[in-house]
Amino acid sequence: MKVTKRQLRRIIKEQIATVTDDAIEDVVMKVLSDEGGAAGLEPIEDALEDLEDDDVSLPDEDIEDVVGDVTGVKRHADGDFIDTTQLESRIRVTKRQLLQIIKEEKAKILSEQMTPDSEVMDRLEEGLQMIALDMIMNRGNEPLKREVMQYVMDTSTMDPERVEAAMQELARRNNL
Repeated sequence: MKVTKRQLRRIIKEQIATVTDDAIEDVVMKVLSDEGGAAGLEPIEDALEDLEDDDVSLPDEDIEDVVGDVTGVKRHADGDFIDTTQLESRIRVTKRQLLQIIKEEKAKILSEQMTPDSEVMDRLEEGLQMIALDMIMNRGNEPLKREVMQYVMDTSTMDPERVEAAMQELARRNNL
């Protein structure tokens, strides 16, 4: 097939007068971004038509094919076009790195479980105190009473009578 100079000029002029793939990609990705990552054909088509003027036109292909050819754009079963560039990014993690991440997270969880917060500690301390006081004052647990009194006397300069009076006052304050 022979091509004349005139035909060749017309072909070149048509190629130059066609919107570039990069411009199409930029417009399609902008529309998808503005629409939250997915859009129907109409807003994309409207934006692409804005690229055309008297000297430049869109490719002769069907608009759906033009949009479908954009890298990172796929057509959903419902007909919308979707930006898949954010969905396709993956992080590579080696087995050693994964094991290290698991080990660190496990240690973090275990340390959180083993360190009760101050409110739990306060409630526990109060509960133990109330139970011990109840067992001494109301249930007559003499071995526990002697042990508590000995502990207080060993860790302070109080005599047994003052310790006994303090226990009774504490029981009275706590309605025991």
